Amino acid sequence: MGTRLVVAGCLIFGVVNIAPAQETPRPSCELELQDGRGALIGSVFDAETKLPLQRADVVVEWQEGGRRRRDEQETDRNGHFRSCDLPAGVLLNVDATFGGRDARNVRPTLASREAQQVALSIDAPRSGVAGQVLDAGSGRGIAGAVVRVDGSSAQAVTAQDGTFRLDDLPAGTYRLHTEHVGYTNREDSLAIEYGANMLYAIRLATDVIELPPIDVTVRSHVLERRGYYEREERGFGTFLTRQSWDALTPQYPSDILRGVAAVHVAQRRDGFGYMILDRSNCPFRYIVNGGRVGADFQIDDFPAEWIEALEIYKGPAQVPGEFSFPPSSERANCGVIVIWTRMR
Repeated sequence: MGTRLVVAGCLIFGVVNIAPAQETPRPSCELELQDGRGALIGSVFDAETKLPLQRADVVVEWQEGGRRRRDEQETDRNGHFRSCDLPAGVLLNVDATFGGRDARNVRPTLASREAQQVALSIDAPRSGVAGQVLDAGSGRGIAGAVVRVDGSSAQAVTAQDGTFRLDDLPAGTYRLHTEHVGYTNREDSLAIEYGANMLYAIRLATDVIELPPIDVTVRSHVLERRGYYEREERGFGTFLTRQSWDALTPQYPSDILRGVAAVHVAQRRDGFGYMILDRSNCPFRYIVNGGRVGADFQIDDFPAEWIEALEIYKGPAQVPGEFSFPPSSERANCGVIVIWTRMR
């Protein structure tokens, strides 16, 4: 697991340093339009906060030459997109999706050589961010600091211990400003994930000096509701989230478990796939999204990209009561692996 950090009274795991995102500028195709062609210059934003929505899926569809055509793309970090070389005088259908939510589509028609601007709003799903503003020298919390998100009305003032919370922000990358009269102002790039709680620490100095990036962790709303973090804090079992293995790009879920102590990944006797054995060489039993599954289930029955988190209990003494199997069931005394999928 990563470094532990106490933020707003919670134990935070898996610290990540956030650096500014790099982005390739999109071509200004509207400057090179030909006769009979046009372009759409669009933006997608959150209906309530008016913040731009990064990586929204945009689809432009039209009929041309007796065929249905479409242009698919994602918005950039400013919520912008461009659709180039579109036919003039043809009805276009423009739609956008973000976090499973759809925009109300627009249906423009372009004139020859026209670059038309369109805007689509989405009632985007929200995430929360919370953290603590600290004195870079002493590590003490700073009261009365203002933390605000550039381009929106979202801001918070830190409490006596330096803690704060910003709610209802759509996923995306933003500029975060932290200010206090007794300290040098600070600006950071903050990436907010859809469906997750972001927890981070910001350090301020009285003088202009180079400070490390803000420390950020991600806590899933789904895992919070399921008690994952509470069980992790009890100290029994091994807990892994997708941040632990995404960089490894595992081909199969069993690959995730190869580096876990006291867990043995063994080739099946029939040569197809792997069995996961606990410290007693007993095949693990499985819980999927809180429900027990049959003895024939194997972890590689799931694609690795479907898994959000794992709880690994290597023997019956570690298994919480809610995940234990009836004594009469096959392999009831084996270890248990709890699988949480990427549901919302």
